[in-house]
Amino acid sequence: MRAHTLKIIGKRSEEELIAWANSKVSDTRKIKSLKEKKLSDGLFWIELLAAIKPKYIRRDFVIKDNPSDKDKEMNAKYALSVTRGLVALIFVVWEYITEVKSKLLLAFLASLYDVAQTREKKDN
Repeated sequence: MRAHTLKIIGKRSEEELIAWANSKVSDTRKIKSLKEKKLSDGLFWIELLAAIKPKYIRRDFVIKDNPSDKDKEMNAKYALSVTRGLVALIFVVWEYITEVKSKLLLAFLASLYDVAQTREKKDN
């Protein structure tokens, strides 16, 4: 996992990856670090995935308003399911999202960045 993540990240810093992700999400979802508790609801990841591949997201599967712990779990599982559909190599489980495990979320963010870059190259 570490080798794969470092290969994707290259010389990019965590801050650069967060800046990239923030450029893809709405102002209400932007983050300053991967330690923020608001990441636990999964909505940042789902919105980022929607920016990468809009047609993969079914909004009726996403629980937005005051999500309970079970709702957060479902959102996190859905985000990972969509990520797998994008053929991303991921090393996280839903608990890492709901518990905001920042180092593992960096690996997840790196995988999403890699998928987005690969898609952009194919589109050009």
